Amino acid sequence: MACHNGLVTAAGEDVSMGFLWRPTMMANAARDPYWRAGVRRETLDRPAAAAAIQDECSKCHMPMMRYAAHVDGQKGAVFAHPPTGGVTPAAHLAADGVSCSMCHQVAAGNLGTEESLVGGFRVEEAAPRAPRPLSPADSASVTLPFTIAWAAASDPSGILAYNWQVSASSTFAKISRQDSVMAPATSDVVSGLAVGQKFQFRLRSGVARQRSNALQVSFSNG
Repeated sequence: MACHNGLVTAAGEDVSMGFLWRPTMMANAARDPYWRAGVRRETLDRPAAAAAIQDECSKCHMPMMRYAAHVDGQKGAVFAHPPTGGVTPAAHLAADGVSCSMCHQVAAGNLGTEESLVGGFRVEEAAPRAPRPLSPADSASVTLPFTIAWAAASDPSGILAYNWQVSASSTFAKISRQDSVMAPATSDVVSGLAVGQKFQFRLRSGVARQRSNALQVSFSNG
């Protein structure tokens, strides 16, 4: 959620998507103590079906972990992952319950059918095309304010928006400017940067999550 964090209104209110998602029921679906207790009781009452019960109950409460497990030919294991998370990728997926990326990667195929409403949804795995920066050119010198432009991304789920960032750091450790534009727009205006410095510019699509390559651009006094 790097592009969706650090979003603050003029009044100082944090409206970052990641910040708003974290306390929701979806973000904490795998941590729900009543759900975990219910699953535990079911497995104790029916030990022979414990694996099947955990796999079935993780469909809705731990969909990311379960989907990844099925890709590897395994089943969703609720109690193999503590509610506080862990050090493995599967543990992180389990602890995050239902994330934004989970829902936004559900394919249209059987969406809305009875099967999809009980965990039988399908995840789009086709590789999307990342947005490609067009201007300014790499290592160009421009005058502020200036326009950034890019070639549109493609994704079977559709593109909602484009999120761009500018930073003086090649690792984007500190973001100088960032903003979003709704698709199908493929350009935006950048201003408010320090002059006479070199900056990196990158962007990603709001649904496909495919990040473009960073461009180093030298800004001149304007």
